[in-house]
Amino acid sequence: MRTIIVAIVTLLLVTGCSTSPLCSTACISEHESTFNGEKEVLMTPGFVYRSNEGISGSDLRIGAYWSSSLEGSSIILIVLPHKDIPPPTGSKLSFNINGNIKSYPSVKKENIPNFNPSTQSRTYFNPNVIAQMNVQYFMVTEEFLNSILDARDVRVRIDLENTYLEGVFSHNSAVAAKSGLIEFSKKLTLAQKQS
Repeated sequence: MRTIIVAIVTLLLVTGCSTSPLCSTACISEHESTFNGEKEVLMTPGFVYRSNEGISGSDLRIGAYWSSSLEGSSIILIVLPHKDIPPPTGSKLSFNINGNIKSYPSVKKENIPNFNPSTQSRTYFNPNVIAQMNVQYFMVTEEFLNSILDARDVRVRIDLENTYLEGVFSHNSAVAAKSGLIEFSKKLTLAQKQS
């Protein structure tokens, strides 16, 4: 009986991540301000795996945030490198998209114009996760996001103080960053049409 209960709970956590209140990985949430109509779309960070087999996704996670108050087509990638410390001058996030490399410097949260997420957007992650990770923010465009979602082979690397972490972004299991970002992109398109 205990095995059945554990199996059911595990299934609930892995499936239905966009709607389950228990979901913490690659989950999409939306919020519209009743004060000024500002719209937000957030994806809690999903796993970037070490290989195409989905082996170990605990080292690096990527999520995303968009608000109608952000400038232009800006999207903020929220990156959680497990335990490793970013360098004092900031880290660098690079994507190898079918052999072409594109890099972005980290941006301090306080230096991102109009980045003031509501508590409704579930931006505040599990304190146990935050205690183990150093959250990094990277500004990208919607065009870039679409390019990594459309590409057949995408690898990602974050350079840290004395090391780097890397993985296969193109792997798309249920709690992978790519799967979550596909859903994030769909919600983003709908939110923009309604703005």
